[in-house]
Amino acid sequence: MAWGSVAHAQTGTVTVMGMGTSSCGRFIAAIGKHAPGEYQSLKRADGELVSENAEYQQWLLGFVSGINVARASDEQQQRIMDRIDMAGIDLWMRNWCNKNPTKEVIDGAVALLAELRNNAVWGQR
Repeated sequence: MAWGSVAHAQTGTVTVMGMGTSSCGRFIAAIGKHAPGEYQSLKRADGELVSENAEYQQWLLGFVSGINVARASDEQQQRIMDRIDMAGIDLWMRNWCNKNPTKEVIDGAVALLAELRNNAVWGQR
């Protein structure tokens, strides 16, 4: 099972940890029949409620939030989170990962942020 595990990968000079190091194929497999932004909790044998899809969603929100915090001090960079929600991130990632199943989730997350910049989502309120 992937929940709770920590994996490491090198992306340039940055170390990436967690679900972002999984392949897009695994991300797509975790979605199942859930609509964008939704997930179902599953009960494990030890009684804990978990969902691999929810783990990906939380990782993606943390990644976008981290970039948001890093850019918050730049007056020209406004908060991304005002312009995109979990369903939007999830749907964008599904489409990207379907086209790039052997790439890692972090690659898709970086591509998402590049598209947001290119489409002038950043810097608008």
